[in-house]
Amino acid sequence: MAKTDTAAIKKSIIKIAFESSLIIFSVLLALFLNEYRGQLKAEQEKLRALQMIQVELNTNLTVLTNWTPYHKQLIEVFDNAIIQLGEAPAETDPRSYILELMPKGLMQDFISRTAWESLQQASSDVSLDIETTFLISKVYKLQQMGVEKTLMQFVEVMNSREGMRADNLKETLYLLKSTLQELHAQEKELAYNYQNTLTKLKNRLN
Repeated sequence: MAKTDTAAIKKSIIKIAFESSLIIFSVLLALFLNEYRGQLKAEQEKLRALQMIQVELNTNLTVLTNWTPYHKQLIEVFDNAIIQLGEAPAETDPRSYILELMPKGLMQDFISRTAWESLQQASSDVSLDIETTFLISKVYKLQQMGVEKTLMQFVEVMNSREGMRADNLKETLYLLKSTLQELHAQEKELAYNYQNTLTKLKNRLN
């Protein structure tokens, strides 16, 4: 009778141990699968974020490709206007005069950094390696501190009271021409950096 009880106890212990092992295995498997799904989702989000940045940079590059020759043309227009300014009547309204020089305006489209800003806001969910982050950050910083800033300088001159005084017209034209020259150089540099960044991102995604 004692031997039978001992065998039954051993059998029960083995059964409990086996069932406990199954439970522990199931829990560990569930944790592993959850972590795997989390990593897979993070990789998918990272890929999507990089693809959106690629689209944005390609769009910005197209915009710059259209801007560059137009702004080069405006430099020549302003240069000719400075030379011929003596023929303009004294009562010329600076704003109207300048707007007539560029009937298409300063720009017909915009460059954007929405994808990059969205990625930065979602940094807790999408993690990029340091090299990729540096690569992308550098080109957007060049865009923001270069082309975007210079465009705003042009707009500020157009909106300034001093710049729009009739007796300051020639000085304003010189200032706007100089701003356009700086903008034109920055656009060419930024376009090169767009292309370089896009090439490196393409290599990282392949």
